Amino acid sequence: MDVKQYDEKQREVIAAQEGYHLVLAPPGCGKTEVLAERIMQAHRQGVDYGDMLCLTFTNRASRGMRERIEQMAGGRVNDLFVGNIHKFCSQFLFDNEVLPMETSILDEDDGISIIADFLQQDELAVQGDAKMRHQYSKIVNMQHFMHQYAGGYPRELTVHGEDMNSKTLRQICSITRKEFTRESISELYRNIDDYYMLAELNRNGEIQNFICMMAAARHYEKYKQRHNLVDFADLLLLAYDTLKEGNIGKRYGWIQIDEVQDLSMLQLEIINLVTDHRSPTVMYLGDSQQSIYSFMGAKSETLNMLASQCSIHNLYTNYRSPKYLLDVFNAYGHEVLGIDERLLPQTAHKTEAGRDDLLIICSDNNIDEQQDAAELAKRLKDKYADETVAVVVSYNSEADDISARLTNIGVNHFKVSGRDLFSEPLVKLLLAHFGVITGDHDFLAWSRILAGIKAAGSNSSARDIVRNLATNGMTPADLMRDDGITSLQEFLQSYSHDDIVVFDTETTGLSIEEDDVVQVAAIKLHRGEYVEGSDFNIFIRTDREIPQMLGDVPNPLVEEYKHRELLGPAEGLRRFIDYADGCVLLGHNSAYDYHIMDNNLRRRCGIVDFRERFPRCLDTLHISRIVSPRLRSHKLKDLITEFGIEGENTHLADDDIMATWHLAEHCFDEGRQKAERQVEIPIKYDKAVKRLREVYKPLYDHTRSLLYQEWNGGEPALLAEWCHAYNYLLHVCKMSPLEKMSYVERYIAGEVIGDDHRPLHVQLEQYANILNTLKEADLCGSCAVNEKVFVSTVHKAKGLEFDNVIVFGVSDDNYPGFYSRDDLQRQQEEMRRFYVAMSRAKRRLILTWSKQRVTQWGRVFRQKLSPFVACISHFFREV
Repeated sequence: MDVKQYDEKQREVIAAQEGYHLVLAPPGCGKTEVLAERIMQAHRQGVDYGDMLCLTFTNRASRGMRERIEQMAGGRVNDLFVGNIHKFCSQFLFDNEVLPMETSILDEDDGISIIADFLQQDELAVQGDAKMRHQYSKIVNMQHFMHQYAGGYPRELTVHGEDMNSKTLRQICSITRKEFTRESISELYRNIDDYYMLAELNRNGEIQNFICMMAAARHYEKYKQRHNLVDFADLLLLAYDTLKEGNIGKRYGWIQIDEVQDLSMLQLEIINLVTDHRSPTVMYLGDSQQSIYSFMGAKSETLNMLASQCSIHNLYTNYRSPKYLLDVFNAYGHEVLGIDERLLPQTAHKTEAGRDDLLIICSDNNIDEQQDAAELAKRLKDKYADETVAVVVSYNSEADDISARLTNIGVNHFKVSGRDLFSEPLVKLLLAHFGVITGDHDFLAWSRILAGIKAAGSNSSARDIVRNLATNGMTPADLMRDDGITSLQEFLQSYSHDDIVVFDTETTGLSIEEDDVVQVAAIKLHRGEYVEGSDFNIFIRTDREIPQMLGDVPNPLVEEYKHRELLGPAEGLRRFIDYADGCVLLGHNSAYDYHIMDNNLRRRCGIVDFRERFPRCLDTLHISRIVSPRLRSHKLKDLITEFGIEGENTHLADDDIMATWHLAEHCFDEGRQKAERQVEIPIKYDKAVKRLREVYKPLYDHTRSLLYQEWNGGEPALLAEWCHAYNYLLHVCKMSPLEKMSYVERYIAGEVIGDDHRPLHVQLEQYANILNTLKEADLCGSCAVNEKVFVSTVHKAKGLEFDNVIVFGVSDDNYPGFYSRDDLQRQQEEMRRFYVAMSRAKRRLILTWSKQRVTQWGRVFRQKLSPFVACISHFFREV
């Protein structure tokens, strides 16, 4: 889009570059288009995509933003980071080796499982009980708070301190004869097991409960540390700690942050710490009317704080809503939310409201209201067949009730509430399957597989099995090998008995299918001893460009290549396979070298039997992870330093093979003791091994066999294998089909993969992260959902829009909610929640309420129309 097509205020935002800027952007103002254009303009002016940081609040928003940017750019923009703050922190921690690559990220259910095991409670019972889940969330919050408290976080950055009862803490300090200080409380937490007897002896129920909660929180923390696990809050805390300590990681001079009103002060400080303050361009975009995430640490004062530090811009024109809807939103914004009239958006759509475009419908009671809302949704769907209809509710139980009534009257619909589709055990099992296909060392994925296929009796016992295997140098994949030995045992046997070729390649890039091998170097070992005179080193001609840089480092191959004799591809590659004939191959990250060699031989030489001639290829990357699983990095250069071994990692193949040989020697010496302990493992877990081999091995082998195959099927490889794995697991595990799985399959086909027919390993590298971060709400508005009627809670509807919106339960018992009546700040958030619910509408807005609320026990309470409606009721026709 030409910049001239934007309005004056949009052009002002697009042009804003140096300095700090705050853009107040209400719904429908064309924000996504403007943000994408800002990126394109900055890039045209010389800012590299890799130096930009584009942060959104949700994964759904980031996918929409990236799609728009790449549409404008005419292709993929891989160097540009577009994502939410948790994704950024995760990438930052892994890229800078703060977290080991084997680290897994827990979700809420995993946390419940770990804590339930400690408290000796039934995790399934906890997951099914809202009150118990809330209690468990308080334990998790306490652990996060204690991390911040002990770390001396500034008060304004600290969250979840509300569960730290200072009165109870003072009593505990008094009983234990400690001063009430940060140091003593931190010491109490670190050593809470020593004080656990105090809970049993003390008759004060509050003290007993508090110590039990603190003990569970401390156990949760130590469990994560022992097992290389983090949860989503840890990503923020660890990123903040790391950034605060020093200059680790990249700093960005060009940043834009969307939905800033929903970010916590800690998240904003992380953004500040990754900002290059020498000459920054930082733009915050927000809408104070939509701040509804205080339970996640967001504060309504955020925009006021930023306004004092930034140049302020306003996007006034709403391009989505007709005037009659905007009049409602503006009146509410001014009268209830206190927005200055001068800042309220305007619209070019001067359409007047029709008779049924703005309605308030009253029912006798909440039961009737559910039926009335369902029938109204049906009438709207029938009358406006091409339009969408959404019933927006406050609670999951309301969504369930209305969904049931829609089903009863024959209305196909899509419900977004309650347990997310992508949190269902079967979906998590599928994602775990693809996780271990791409890497044997994913602790959490293997644990989910063992529990999911019933190879272990519970999630807790599954985690215990996987951790015990890792301690002894194994993964569950070792238990499924056909040769009856482990990968470590195979390495030790080959290293001490076989002829081995240690090899490495240098290439024109990372694509196994497209890039060329331009250097191959190797040496031979006989029973672990270097064979004198066996050095092999050739350079191969290519028409492809050799990268000038490897990350931030000049590529030494560029200069070396200029001064070497270059062989033709056929001659050079044939020389290597003749040289290595009859030997076992070994390399560091050798899966890449092995498969790019195979592909080059097929593509450039017509040789198709490489895998048959060299069926065994050992990998010191895998073996070093087995031998030393706790290291943060298993890159060759880091292992050289860590183990003090001889050699250099120069990114020239002839240097790298010598370092790999010495690494193999180290792994051989260190691995023998672990291998001795492995003999008893299959016997100890014989039932789990049998179940794993009988149930999971056929699927594991099937998917692994497809990884590097050229794909000629009709469906893309990942979609075909997803469907195969789903149907297989349904059958062998006797699991119930998921009603919404067809939506997921359509989403993968239409929104994720498209017409990509590259091999499975490429698609997994490209799309696995997208699949792992999907939420059910992401399906709305996509080609996956054909339904026109939706039922959603307010929080899950945020960011979505519908032609017709029915806001259900607009009574004084619901807006504001019961628990916010005596809390002014929560009441203000309830006001914004109602605004979010209404502003999902693009054409028609209908508010429903009832005169009486009948509880599940039959009690009847009178209620009135929400007081929030008073200032806008004159816009509506009451029915």
